[in-house]
Amino acid sequence: MTFKSVAIGSTPLKYDYDGRALTVHLPSPLRSAQKMGITIEYDGANRSKELLQARQNTSSWTQGETEDNHFWVPTYDFPNDKTTWEFYIWTGKGERALSNGRLAGSRAVGDSHRVALGAR
Repeated sequence: MTFKSVAIGSTPLKYDYDGRALTVHLPSPLRSAQKMGITIEYDGANRSKELLQARQNTSSWTQGETEDNHFWVPTYDFPNDKTTWEFYIWTGKGERALSNGRLAGSRAVGDSHRVALGAR
């Protein structure tokens, strides 16, 4: 993967990537039960592994199951992972985005449509 930025809000964070694990250096240690949102902007290295397209490019879907999502999302993706997710997906105005999570929001943006999908 190629990482473009790692940040808390608009504050950039230092990070290391050794080709297998992304290590994010927080400005201070987290307290027990403290929550923090981190934004990671990246480009997936192996999109062909588990991001699939149907004939004529009319639909795409993921088939990562429990151990292949790390090929396109920077994640620890084993069955004991308890992380929550929020995805922002941009589609054409006549297209739809679906998820097994919840619809967190949707709005038109120029000639496209932005859909926020989350699992909580």
